[in-house]
Order: sequence, then C-alpha cells, then structure tokens
Amino acid sequence: MSTFEQVQKIIGESLALGDRAERLTPESRLFGDIPEFDSMAVLTVVTSLEDHFDIVFDDEDISEENFADVACLVALVESKRQAA
Repeated sequence: MSTFEQVQKIIGESLALGDRAERLTPESRLFGDIPEFDSMAVLTVVTSLEDHFDIVFDDEDISEENFADVACLVALVESKRQAA
C-alpha cells in the first residue's frame, strides 16, 4: 500500500468520512473542502499518522501549508519517514 493510500485511509477513518474517503485524491484540499477537517480533526489525524508511521510531527509541521491538500500531507509524512 502506497503512502498516499495509507494517508487517505487514515484521513477517512479519523474523520469518519465513509465512502467519501475513497474519492480523496492527491489534489483534494483539506481545509475548507472537507467540513469535518477542523482544528480538532488535525490533532486526530496527526496522532493517527504518528502512530501508524512511527513518526513525530514538530509544532512547526502543523501548518496550513502542510495540510493544504492530501499531496502536501503525504509529502510531509514521507519526509518524516526518511528522517527517522
């Protein structure tokens, strides 16, 4: 399973998106386009990603830029995995 597919699944499960998770693409915007994606959801997604990939996000990683769309989030996860 690719990093994108894993992140897609984690977002879907964390936000309880059901079938809508399957429609997420790398270009899918997170803030503003997914009503469930609010500040509390960010914490849930971050915790789930950290647990799943055994990585740690720094405070400066939690930015609008890194969570702009699924591709940005996948890139962040991949960079954290490479650094570990």
